[in-house]
Amino acid sequence: MQRPLACLSPDDSFRSVCDLTSTTKIIGTKPFAYGGYSDIWRGYEWGAGATRNVAIKIIRPVTRQKLTFERIKKRISREIIPWSAVTHANILPFYGLCWADGPDDLPAMVYPYCEGGNCSEFLTNNPDADRMRIVRQVADGLHYLHSFRPPIAHGDIKAANILMQDDGTPLIADFGLSRVVMEFSTGLTTSSSKGSCRWMAPELFGGVDNQVLVLITTASDVWAFGCLCLEILLGALPWASRSDAAIMLAVVKDRLSPPLPSSTDASLGHIMRHCWMYDAAQRPSMLQLVNALFDVDPERLHLSPCVLFPTATFSDSPPAILNSDSDSFTQTFSDSPLISSDSQYSTHTKTPVAVVHSDPLFSPRLTPPPHQRDTPVSSTAHLAQSLEMRSSATIKKYP
Repeated sequence: MQRPLACLSPDDSFRSVCDLTSTTKIIGTKPFAYGGYSDIWRGYEWGAGATRNVAIKIIRPVTRQKLTFERIKKRISREIIPWSAVTHANILPFYGLCWADGPDDLPAMVYPYCEGGNCSEFLTNNPDADRMRIVRQVADGLHYLHSFRPPIAHGDIKAANILMQDDGTPLIADFGLSRVVMEFSTGLTTSSSKGSCRWMAPELFGGVDNQVLVLITTASDVWAFGCLCLEILLGALPWASRSDAAIMLAVVKDRLSPPLPSSTDASLGHIMRHCWMYDAAQRPSMLQLVNALFDVDPERLHLSPCVLFPTATFSDSPPAILNSDSDSFTQTFSDSPLISSDSQYSTHTKTPVAVVHSDPLFSPRLTPPPHQRDTPVSSTAHLAQSLEMRSSATIKKYP
């Protein structure tokens, strides 16, 4: 049964979760990891009847100098409200809060310590890990968030925010940018925040520098999930060698999607490209992606010509890259593809996922695909000119 999400004040949201102050102890002399505005320490927690290894997320002192006390409390509250409400095998559990420096100070967040590190670190240390299994489980967890009532958009899906258990089970973490998709006319929740350009959908770009007015939705999570597949299945960073300004131009003005290595399996590449449709309304849902990834066979879902441009979908080569700016991929792709073995395709997720009969991933479209439209479909299109002017002075070539 889902726990309802309530609009609580920061203090009320703190009181609504477990207070672990008396049963939590920080260990070590320095943090083992760092977040955008916090330090992550190791510790022990024994309130549940057994001692648990935990991670403790504490607001960094310099953050307290930059932001007001009340604003930091709101940021913590915004993170824990959706996080504490969800329960899924592929979502990092939230244990509670502790006040290490007294009840009048800011609380720290307590959650399981993951020995495997984040997904990038885990795959580096475990190169033979079943990558398709990881992707399927993340898809299942993200589908759970999007199916919540009201839906929860994570807002920052990438390999660094997927923590790994020793057995290779991925856990979606870091709800700092998550948003509850409110049920009003726009269906969006708006906030000013920093985004991760390499994983951002075109509709998220705007504002000045890295400060963006984000319109986090489940569709923008789908775009980021496609980039996550690129990281996990192919070991490639989205837009590998491009600067943030160059990425903005490529995504918003030129309507490009991240290039794929030439050895990319055609079916998987096809699925990823559907995640990167410029028009958010044409991206598949996470339920459709769960079903497509279960079989790794998008062709059987085609009931009409695909909305993707055929040459961009099935080409053996990555899309043309503008300005002679080449993205780098590791040499091992063509010699030993990471996703070519049949065993990976037949592996099921740790959390069983039933194939649900739903709308096809590639449903018929009456409107022409974005590359054939005369009028931009995104509200971000008006940014292209200013981005181009800005980038002309900032874009640098990388070897």
